[in-house]
Amino acid sequence: MWWWAGFAGPPKLPSHIVDIWEKALQEMAKDPVSIAQMSNVGRPFYLNSREMREHVQKEIDEVRELWIKK
Repeated sequence: MWWWAGFAGPPKLPSHIVDIWEKALQEMAKDPVSIAQMSNVGRPFYLNSREMREHVQKEIDEVRELWIKK
């Protein structure tokens, strides 16, 4: 069993704000202290906003397949 955590903003967040957050989170994902702290609860990895959206959608689709009767 595994889980993930991520950062999310409100719908229609301006792209320049998304860019600022992505840059900050990408830097945090390279920081040895941040990596060590995040490693205490799992395996840290970075996904940009597009990749994360795709990851979440894939999981939604998988859960629907498992839990919703057809």
